[in-house]
Amino acid sequence: MSIKNINENLENFGEDKKIEFPVSYAMKAIFDTTAGQDVLQRNLELVLEESKVEYSNFKFRKSTKGNYVTLSADIVLSDKDQFEKFYKQLKLLPGLKWAV
Repeated sequence: MSIKNINENLENFGEDKKIEFPVSYAMKAIFDTTAGQDVLQRNLELVLEESKVEYSNFKFRKSTKGNYVTLSADIVLSDKDQFEKFYKQLKLLPGLKWAV
């Protein structure tokens, strides 16, 4: 999901599908590697903590050419407001290319 898709999903949230909260899933975000891996992880952790999102199993994986890194975590979102806050903050992170 690109930043454009995140914006569209926030605007159309709940119109075509009903999400039952709390919901848990494996969140993935892809970043370019202009910032170091430690910085990317800490930035994402700060967004998760600021949004009060429960998370575990934080993982990274670099792309084959090393241009991108995927950060993933198992998260739990308790309600629509938390969902919106988390993704609005997430899309502000530098280097974010895609998130779901």
